[in-house]
Amino acid sequence: MLPVNKVGSSGLKPFGYELFKSAPSTFAPVTDVPVPADYVVGVGDQLTVQLYGSQNRSLRLTVGADGALAFPELGPVRVSGKRFDEVRDEIESRVARQMIGVQASVGMGDTRSIRIFVLGEVDTPGSYTISGLGTVTSALYAAGGIKPT
Repeated sequence: MLPVNKVGSSGLKPFGYELFKSAPSTFAPVTDVPVPADYVVGVGDQLTVQLYGSQNRSLRLTVGADGALAFPELGPVRVSGKRFDEVRDEIESRVARQMIGVQASVGMGDTRSIRIFVLGEVDTPGSYTISGLGTVTSALYAAGGIKPT
């Protein structure tokens, strides 16, 4: 006898569960993706500053627990809670204003990790660490996906 394929609504199966079937091999933070301009900078984020002009050097500055960057020759620059495009514009204008003959190019280095708690109808509820650029989908993926219920 040949197997009979189900037809109609009984032949349909829920869509998307296959995405969560295999466990990810690593939860390494996302580091090589562009940061959107509306990304909110916070404690633990790292900024890269390229100075050029009368001075040529690169700086990797991390946002401290007080929400500020310890910028050599400029002093602390408060950045926590501001959007990345605002931070970039503020640093570039401050460098141009306070360091004569020097321009700056600001980029995002490593983003912070955030701790989340996933509960409800997921495969493995609990606490997870994901990238600061994480989404609801990456949180669900970390928790093993949603249950069929």
